[in-house]
Amino acid sequence: MLNSSMSYPGSTNLIQRLSQIGACAILALLGTSCSSFDDHGYDEAIRGQCVRVIDGDTFILKDGGGDFRVRLTRIDAPDRGQPYFSESKTELARMIMGEQLVVGKEGVDRYQRLLGEVCVGGRNINEFMVEQGMAWHYAMYDKGGDLADAQDAARVAKKGLWSEDEPLEPWLYRRQKRTR
Repeated sequence: MLNSSMSYPGSTNLIQRLSQIGACAILALLGTSCSSFDDHGYDEAIRGQCVRVIDGDTFILKDGGGDFRVRLTRIDAPDRGQPYFSESKTELARMIMGEQLVVGKEGVDRYQRLLGEVCVGGRNINEFMVEQGMAWHYAMYDKGGDLADAQDAARVAKKGLWSEDEPLEPWLYRRQKRTR
């Protein structure tokens, strides 16, 4: 354990950096973080186990304090009724079901879901879903935009939903459903 009152070479910088980037940086030092996890400076990291997958970007996390509905940030997976809904849900379940996860919490949405970036075994699941063509990069809710390249690569390789001629983004699908 790092004792802030002890002197280590570079310890002042380390302690300042840890306080700036929060709990996910501590997880990075323990070797349980994702490559881009500590870049976002989450205030809180929640650990727990996935007990149910709702769809390709939402699941139930169980921790010592109860069950939480978690929505993966920066991505949007196909909605029920869209092509690749089942494949996306299955892929997310394959990656996280029953696994011990770390969620870098960004906040809570209007549906009372925890919003966050998810890591399991050193893998950023949000990024993985986009890389595999199982979700879109949700650029309007991504300040960094680092998933755009992953989406472009999946599109060029025709992975997952990109194997369709003209896949419809979930946010446009929802808008179409509302206007009918």
